[in-house]
Amino acid sequence: MASFVWDSKNTAHIGAHGVSPEAAEYVVVRAKAPYPVRNGDRYIVRGRYRDGGHLQVAYVLIEDANDVDWTEVDVTALGDGSLYVIHAMWLSEEQKRRERRRRR
Repeated sequence: MASFVWDSKNTAHIGAHGVSPEAAEYVVVRAKAPYPVRNGDRYIVRGRYRDGGHLQVAYVLIEDANDVDWTEVDVTALGDGSLYVIHAMWLSEEQKRRERRRRR
């Protein structure tokens, strides 16, 4: 199972979009094809949260993360493939329609 790295920076960033770390993790862990989609060093996942909302999450592998506040991270808990969420947002109605069409 993936381990996630959270610090005040990425938690505040996704919080500004109304997304909790729990919601972001839920969608990433339950990603279904064609996700995750790689875009350079970042990965994008779109999926449905348990409350029915649709979410987009972007993350990088921890070794590709910039600006991590390492004083806030338990480095002993890091493993290969630890993920650092860099962005998350709820999808608009139009984005949800496009996503449904894409999945058909």
